[in-house]
Amino acid sequence: MERAEKEEADINNLERLPEGCISDILSLTTPADVCRSSLVSTLFKSAADSDALWEKFLPADYQEIISRALHPFSSAAVPKKDLYYRLCDEPLLIDDGFKSFQLEKSSGKKCIMIGAKEVDNPSWHWLAHPGSRFPTVVVLQRVSRFEICGKLDARLLSPKTLYAAYLEERHLYLILDGGGGQHFAQERGDGWMEVEMGYFYYEGLEDNEDGQVHMSVLETEGLIARCGLIVQGIEVRPKVDTQILL
Repeated sequence: MERAEKEEADINNLERLPEGCISDILSLTTPADVCRSSLVSTLFKSAADSDALWEKFLPADYQEIISRALHPFSSAAVPKKDLYYRLCDEPLLIDDGFKSFQLEKSSGKKCIMIGAKEVDNPSWHWLAHPGSRFPTVVVLQRVSRFEICGKLDARLLSPKTLYAAYLEERHLYLILDGGGGQHFAQERGDGWMEVEMGYFYYEGLEDNEDGQVHMSVLETEGLIARCGLIVQGIEVRPKVDTQILL
């Protein structure tokens, strides 16, 4: 009985805190923690939905990124929680539509995809694809040397984050002596496949620093002819599997 009374007293004390104080406390957690907490949903709903809280979950430069959108929109009148989930659920095309920006829903970390137009593959064939977020993709017709390279301004990434780069693709076939082909990579759930190119830890940059992340996939043997690969781009997003750090 004493324990139940103590818990009730603790809750009553929490309810007396100003909303701004509660918002500051919740901002020390994550968007996922806020949304799944039963205590938040019952006692602190106003603070949990407040612009003050969700502004802190949004990247510091979110307004500058939105201003670079292919189809800019005003975020001033949009509740910050709604804006957060819009940027999670709807990839935003930026930089003349050559890149897309998105937030990782559980953490608010930035995800960037470099469209095929900014990937170094000059000998490939361009076409429009109805399943792509970008206006055009590239198609590998038939080459014996496979090479894809891309680079990204590091300031588009979230500091102190472990990232992985993924090649976004469809239909890779290996042509061997006239035989059939085989797929590689993993299904994404959106009609595309991906293969992890590698991972890196981004610490961040000072205000007066510049930096780029360079990514490449190279096949050096050049003994097998390849065709049928459609490349949407290279996505850089937070890496969930942290076992590599142990």
